[in-house]
Order: sequence, then structure tokens, then C-alpha cells
Amino acid sequence: VFATVSYTLADNVEHLYLEGDQAIDGTGNSGNNLLFGNSAANTLRGGGGDDVLNGGGGNDTLIGGDGNDRYVIARDSGMDRIIEDDDTAGNNDSVAFTEGVAADQLWFSRVGNDLEVRIIGTAGGVTISNWFLGTRYRVEQFTTTQGAILREDKVDALVAAMAAM
Repeated sequence: VFATVSYTLADNVEHLYLEGDQAIDGTGNSGNNLLFGNSAANTLRGGGGDDVLNGGGGNDTLIGGDGNDRYVIARDSGMDRIIEDDDTAGNNDSVAFTEGVAADQLWFSRVGNDLEVRIIGTAGGVTISNWFLGTRYRVEQFTTTQGAILREDKVDALVAAMAAM
């Protein structure tokens, strides 16, 4: 589905592409959805299922819901916010940085209860709301296209090390 207004996917429809330059919202269903934002500040909600959420340009809000969700963050995608609230055992949510973002270009820091990951040299990155309030608010891993993987249980030590620099 290609939409120029806020849109919720019907059952058995899995892909949603927001078009235009208006700040509109996209909502998935209980299936495995692919949700793509436009150049404005969008809110994307995955719902149930294993979803892929890509906000596009703008400072977007990405809400995966239940399932193994993947949040795609590009070098030029703005400063997105992930709201994760899922403590299902065995789930594997991830932040996937796209081509052009290497592991040594990422800066991890604590801002209140949130985890902020900035892409050095850009205005882009991602904030994960309430990261420091418990595991239900975390993604399980961060990945780059070069194959680098940072597991959730290593993030706190990295934040502390970067704060000391």
C-alpha cells in the first residue's frame, strides 16, 4: 500500500510506504510488516509479528510492538526515537544501521533514562526510550552492514567508557 495520509494496514496486507512530505503515521497489523516512512516526521507502529520499521527522513518515532522487530537507521534518516516495550522471552529486536554507517562512527551515551546512539559527523542517529529502566525497553542487538554486532548486555559498559572520554 502507498499512502499519502495516515494509514493502518488491513489483515493480510504486509507492506506500507508513506509518500509525500507530510508528517503522517503508519500502523501495521498482527502480521510481519514492512513499514517505510517518508521525508517528514512519522510515527510507525508495527503491532504484532516480526516487523521492519524504516522511518526514512525526518525525526521519526518507531514502535515495534510484539515480535522480533528490526529498526532501520540510515546515515541521513534524522534523529529517530524507538519505543520498545516487550519482555517476551526469546525475542530478538535489533537496530540495523545501513550502508555508510560503520561501527566506529557510532557514539553511545545516556540521556536521562534513554540511550542515545549518534552517527558521528551527522545530525542523525537514534534514541531508545527508557533503555536504562529495564530490559523490556531494550533492543537485543545493534548491527552494521559491515557485520559488526553489539549485544544489548555490552551497551552499558560501552556507554560508561565513552562517557569517560
